[in-house]
Amino acid sequence: MLYFNPFEESQKAERERNLQARAASKRLLYGKFNGHWQWDLAVNWFQMTNDGFFNLYGFNFVPRGRLYSDAKDFVHSR
Repeated sequence: MLYFNPFEESQKAERERNLQARAASKRLLYGKFNGHWQWDLAVNWFQMTNDGFFNLYGFNFVPRGRLYSDAKDFVHSR
């Protein structure tokens, strides 16, 4: 049986807030591409197939350089 642990829940909420803050600062750092934040495109690119990405956005995108490494680290830290 699972029990509600308020301390654990507050830790989860804090981690989520930290992730959201990091993502917001990265959006501003990398700017936009075709009307979409490059940060969001890169994070989504790591989480789906090329075909899925193209079907969703209608164009191909491959993050490069620091954007690639930052987004990869972000996705794998979740």
